[in-house]
Amino acid sequence: MLGGCTDEMPVGQVQLQVATSGSTNFTSGRIGGRTELLVEITDFQISIRDVELEADGVEYDDDNYNGQDYESETDDDEFEINFEGPFQLDLLNDLDAVTETIGNLEVPNGLYEEIEFDFHKSENLPETHPLFDKSIYVAGTIDGTPFVMWHDTSEELEIEFENGLIIDENRVSVTITFTIEQFLNSLHSIDLSNAIDGNNDGVIEIHPNDPDGNRELAEQLKENIKEAADLLEGED
Repeated sequence: MLGGCTDEMPVGQVQLQVATSGSTNFTSGRIGGRTELLVEITDFQISIRDVELEADGVEYDDDNYNGQDYESETDDDEFEINFEGPFQLDLLNDLDAVTETIGNLEVPNGLYEEIEFDFHKSENLPETHPLFDKSIYVAGTIDGTPFVMWHDTSEELEIEFENGLIIDENRVSVTITFTIEQFLNSLHSIDLSNAIDGNNDGVIEIHPNDPDGNRELAEQLKENIKEAADLLEGED
């Protein structure tokens, strides 16, 4: 664990990234019990902020740590390093997975236990931007029919390192990875054959405003996307 900090406090470096993985083409449900629907996801964007690396049991004096460009918070038994943001991340290029870098920081040596971040809807974007007033945006086709799913949730997501993240004057890459194929089958098993184009405008809309009658699916998809996040790490 981390010890008391001094002007010569030993540090390592963390590069923090967000990425997607897995197939963007899969099946969902059946029509008349015979034909599976082909689902294709072509766009996945999120807006997040306050990405925090957390460790327990540290004594920390912010004035001692060389003016690094981050925010830190402490109490008697918790230490946090905060990539403040907000960050708008476009994680698919057509069908190709994309990795976005949040930042690179010097980090005090120690054992870090988890990452937290907040989904964050932002109005500081053009109204034409897919993430205007939204924190999650997904688009693609369901059996050839265009669909758009979005949510404006502002919930916090916590992801634990399986064995802790050890910083010992090394350089480590940490990636928050969303597995696309788990969007329909992680916390909830979602059958998109139940998604409807209720207003008959040619687009299946799945979001809280609910013009097509798909609000429950929007909630389930949001929860599945949160569940599909995991951490990967490696030495540089």
